[in-house]
Amino acid sequence: MRRLGWLAGAAGLLLAALLAHGMAPQFQVDSRYKPGEYQAAKESVALSLLGQLRMSVSDLMWLKTLEYLHNGIIYRMPSEQERAEGIDAEEFTGMGAGVAHHDGPSLIPGEDRDWRGILGELDRNIEPWRAGHPQHSDPQELIPWYQVLVKFNPHYVHAYTNGAFFMSDFAQQPEMGRDFLLAGAEKNPWSFEIESMLGRIYFDYFKEYENAAAALAKAVELAKDERRALAQREEEFDDLQRQVLCEAYLFLARSQTELGRLDEAIAVCDEGMKALPDCNLLRVQRRIAIKRLTGGEG
Repeated sequence: MRRLGWLAGAAGLLLAALLAHGMAPQFQVDSRYKPGEYQAAKESVALSLLGQLRMSVSDLMWLKTLEYLHNGIIYRMPSEQERAEGIDAEEFTGMGAGVAHHDGPSLIPGEDRDWRGILGELDRNIEPWRAGHPQHSDPQELIPWYQVLVKFNPHYVHAYTNGAFFMSDFAQQPEMGRDFLLAGAEKNPWSFEIESMLGRIYFDYFKEYENAAAALAKAVELAKDERRALAQREEEFDDLQRQVLCEAYLFLARSQTELGRLDEAIAVCDEGMKALPDCNLLRVQRRIAIKRLTGGEG
């Protein structure tokens, strides 16, 4: 059986090599890279396959972090029939924007909903499961996964932002979170998400408003570049990107307010509200800045 397994694996690799020889690697156009770099990448099948492998493994590691968050239990979204019976997915937003998700029922059903009988009972005695919505583990357990993930794929932006949040908040080690983000910014100088989280760390944990304002202003500019690039492809920011940009504008305005630059804070709020009309907290911050500017307390 072991020999058959090796033969099957070898045959699979041979087939993949033959298919790869006849395929032209596909790349998404991005203004950060030069035409010569694209051409070199397109001519390298090995580079394309290795890149796909790195993304696949890093995605699997990301899923593993969610499995750890759920105490080893795998959850799924409810079916249409379950929704009709009132079983809905529960929104979970308590641990940073990148981990926001909906938790449905356990992949392994409870005895009252399992048609498999004794097989289902056996499954529940072997694999972890839980009735109802999940309970989440200590997020500090996810930190080593994020650290390993970025070693394997240094361009996995959400691993940097979520890892830094957990380091700073749950592990109470903001210096570690700051350094983690600085390393991520060096590897991903185009990421407005990393710069935005870095500004939040400076603002919330260090009270270094000058550093916060610098990082957040850079985040806003990088987000503008990203939006323009997406517009050329007739695409838009997703909900998470809009949320991160909203927070970048908000905390930039708050930093400027703390530094006494009230006119600049108001201007940031105005620009942010124009870019993101549904970012209502900017209206609140604008009123605070105006009140301080006119001599009131805010």
